[in-house]
Amino acid sequence: MCFRSVAWTLLFSCITAVAVGAPQINNVSQRGLKIGEATVLVFDGGELAPETRIVSSLPLKSQQVKPDGNASRVAIEVVADESAQPGIYAFRLACTGGISNPVLIGVDRLSQAQFADDTPSLPIALSGALSGADVKSTSFSGVKGQRIVIDVEAQRLGAGFKPLLRLYDARGKQIAFGSPQPWLGNDARLQTTLPADGKYLVEVHDRVYRAGSPGMFRLKIGELATADRVHPAAVGIVAAKLAFLGGTVPPDAAIEFSPTGQNPGDRPAAWPSLPLITGPRPNVIVSDHPETLETAAGGIQDIGAPSIGVSGVLAKAGEEDQYAVTVTAGQHLRMEMQARRLGSPVDGVLSIRNEQGAQLAGDDDVPGSADPMVADFTVPANTTKVILAVKDLLGRGGGEFNYRLVVRDLAKPDFNLSAAADRILIPAGGTQVLQVAIDRQNYGGALKLELAGLPANIQVQGLDIAPGALQGLMTLSAPQGVSGAGLVSIIGRGVDAAASVVRTARGPAVPGSQLAPYLREEIAWGVGAALPISVSWSSPESLAQGSAVSAAVRFSRAANTAGGIRLRLLTTQPPIKKTVKENNVDKQVDDLARMLRLETDVVVPADQMNAEVKIFVPADLPMTPWDATLVAELLSPDGKNVVATAYTPARRFAIAPAAK
Repeated sequence: MCFRSVAWTLLFSCITAVAVGAPQINNVSQRGLKIGEATVLVFDGGELAPETRIVSSLPLKSQQVKPDGNASRVAIEVVADESAQPGIYAFRLACTGGISNPVLIGVDRLSQAQFADDTPSLPIALSGALSGADVKSTSFSGVKGQRIVIDVEAQRLGAGFKPLLRLYDARGKQIAFGSPQPWLGNDARLQTTLPADGKYLVEVHDRVYRAGSPGMFRLKIGELATADRVHPAAVGIVAAKLAFLGGTVPPDAAIEFSPTGQNPGDRPAAWPSLPLITGPRPNVIVSDHPETLETAAGGIQDIGAPSIGVSGVLAKAGEEDQYAVTVTAGQHLRMEMQARRLGSPVDGVLSIRNEQGAQLAGDDDVPGSADPMVADFTVPANTTKVILAVKDLLGRGGGEFNYRLVVRDLAKPDFNLSAAADRILIPAGGTQVLQVAIDRQNYGGALKLELAGLPANIQVQGLDIAPGALQGLMTLSAPQGVSGAGLVSIIGRGVDAAASVVRTARGPAVPGSQLAPYLREEIAWGVGAALPISVSWSSPESLAQGSAVSAAVRFSRAANTAGGIRLRLLTTQPPIKKTVKENNVDKQVDDLARMLRLETDVVVPADQMNAEVKIFVPADLPMTPWDATLVAELLSPDGKNVVATAYTPARRFAIAPAAK
């Protein structure tokens, strides 16, 4: 969501809309590209156009639309640049209607082909599809002693099923098996050494034979290099050497990772230079506080004062790692262990002790994870150090049992940002409003937003977030004659006490983004078709508590535009709920008496070009600035569907005390 702070004049006129004729991708013929090699991708969808082009963070050497496309199908020959890193990338289509939803495509240096009964040569990546109880199989030739990795990308590409793999020898005996695994995003992988020369058969199917839609997958076979995570899991203010875990990348194939120029958050690690490396790039967490490494096992390692992170490995069975943290009496700390969330097999246990070894606190699970956390620990009196001890619940250990321990000082200001949509569709000659939500932690001050990557000819308002605001409204406008599409990042910076805090907004999760959270930071924008309606309004610059304030509204319509226009107010006030009884059951509903809104529902008839609305101002509305935009929804002639949605630019209202 996004916010804007602007001084209002009495009259604002502009429009913004939802997707009127925006392109849509339903499917793509192949879910893989070979770097440096031309591949024709056929996209099925809607509202496509002859000038359609691919928009992606993947570096492209070239792309060329093939002739004979139509509004529901377009073929594009694309070449990924040699500089491209193997991984999974979001592809969108842009045309005169705006920009599409994303689809995920795997990119590496494997030969690409459609799934078939026989695979002529290895290594290869095969694009196929499943539905329901389908079992798809392909055969290949192998030799005794050959190391084989078979990896199926389905969930990681946004598929609607959890795949299971089986490998059979020439006699039909199952010799290897791969089931859905959480560290693969519930995809499957197996690796084995072939026992004899001859033919082998690979089967892939949904684990319960009920594959849902979409059913696409990408099956990769060969002596592949894979890795699912890195160690250390996080890099702070200085560069670090990353080793790769959870796959077949050799231990000595480490890379240097520098956080310089990168905002805090999940970032894709670069791959080592290996020819057959494949799969999504592992995440490395870029932190804005110091990160350290576990030293030699044994004893208690002093890691300093919070906020601090340390990455370690439970290298042998039964191992417990201990860290001393310098603290202050009365200090509030959050301590958490990251393991399962990283893809590690560690089932973590976290204990907080004093220097004499007495237990001060136990752990709870992080919501949605088995990883342990102490959410709010108050340092006891006369305490200058606490000891954090971590181990595996079952006493397991080994080189793959990595973890990260984070200790945060809750007194330090922080915030996170989330965008309400993963694409911004700006109507030609009009305006779009995007919401941004702010999750504040010990910081109530102002924020400043920027849209990195947005061209100068797209106008933006609402980059200042008011102190205390939990939501904001950002207005993007495309002047007449301006077109284009691309990707932006919404970056927020604290002011005053949080001046050093920088966060990047995440859009809603898209299918396949579970193991690639950085894809959620790619917010697409595109200028699309003009809207059939526009709306403007005038109102006072301040609103008094407990009043109903009149605002004059004006519309314009394109020729032959029928249908009423429904009005509503979109504000930065978070929803307020109350509990009511319905059929003797408690139910949560909007508490309209406490919400800034239009006083009544308004639908303006098709022959009416002006209207008056009243803004209801609750008597207890906090006297802080609130942003709002008037939303106009063009209804179909029967009033059952929304044809187009227009917005006024967001404006900021001051709140005055109730009249006495």
